[in-house]
Amino acid sequence: MSFASLRLSSHLLNSLEKHGFKKPYPIQKQAIPAILDGKDVLGLAQTGSGKTASYVLPVLMNLEKQSLQNVNVLVATPGRLLELSESNALHFSSVSTLILDEADKLLNLGFKAEMDRIFALLPRKRQNLLFSATLNPAV
Repeated sequence: MSFASLRLSSHLLNSLEKHGFKKPYPIQKQAIPAILDGKDVLGLAQTGSGKTASYVLPVLMNLEKQSLQNVNVLVATPGRLLELSESNALHFSSVSTLILDEADKLLNLGFKAEMDRIFALLPRKRQNLLFSATLNPAV
């Protein structure tokens, strides 16, 4: 069984192929079609078995259909935010406030390149709110 048989969009299929994913894991074979059909799913599988992609891929499919229209608040990791932008499901042109929680942790954990890409996509005029328990001078 291939990812294409799971009814994923060509954009997602290209991204999966680009990142070396050839065949879905068992949890993905079962969960993705059920989620795309709107069913409730309880997925149990061990660490490293592809659980995250089992729910993220269908959610991204749904976001591609809505294009995140009329979203007032979006909570995302830097990587997911960039994926949404790259799939044209999210546009940064109307962002008025950027909130970063644990801002220094994002930089310390190697997210600096992703954050730089996000900052480049955001409007120059915006409110920035950064919160953290500690403050690294790089922030």
